Amino acid sequence: MLMTKGRDKVAESLNDILQMISSRRRSGLLSLERYNAGRFEEGEIYFEKGRPVQAFFEMVSGQEALATLSSWRNVYYSFTADVPVPVVPPAPPGIASGGISPYSTTEPLAKVRHTTSPGRQTNEFPPTSPLRHSSQFQSPTGPQSPLRQTSPQHFLSQEGGSARERTTEYGQPSNTGNARGFEALIPHRLNNEQNVLALPLTRPQRSIFLLIDGMRTVADLVRCTGKSMQDVERLLMELKQQGLIGF
Repeated sequence: MLMTKGRDKVAESLNDILQMISSRRRSGLLSLERYNAGRFEEGEIYFEKGRPVQAFFEMVSGQEALATLSSWRNVYYSFTADVPVPVVPPAPPGIASGGISPYSTTEPLAKVRHTTSPGRQTNEFPPTSPLRHSSQFQSPTGPQSPLRQTSPQHFLSQEGGSARERTTEYGQPSNTGNARGFEALIPHRLNNEQNVLALPLTRPQRSIFLLIDGMRTVADLVRCTGKSMQDVERLLMELKQQGLIGF
């Protein structure tokens, strides 16, 4: 039950909780739960001085987990202060390492997340300054940066393509002929060091902006957000017009 797990607080969206922890620079564990499609889903985000430094969702960790959790709504949660960030084991052979690739472990989340002593659970956050999404994750081989988005140039070089081949100019949402081509586009952030919470974005714009990592296609964003293609296309065009993303 929710109460026995301590997740007795409710928020309309996870972004509201992230803003509160960020503005008050708290360190610790944010434990999350929601009821979706007939089952309960759980997730965890670790913070250091208001910055998310590690995240877990089912068998996924890092940025992929954080992006998934960021889209949650109607969330039950609890915050436990001063919980150390767990170290994720090295990826087994065959799984690419480095960058922000999500790591899938064969152990359940509960075995990975509580490798350190529990901290003090609290619902109070003393005030201070805002969050920057350029925080680093801890790993056995040294600090990495899963929350820093992979640049489109790096992604294109891995795929053997060129920026010219992957770039298509779109002015307004199509709704017709080029809609199928738009689904395959890969939006990317133009400035990975921006403080997302400080940007003048609406909640829908911020939610989709957090999911943009230079690897997901527009079709992927539609699946992640549950929005229609037309709504996602409109939000992307608004972000593009503000000079925040490109294709």
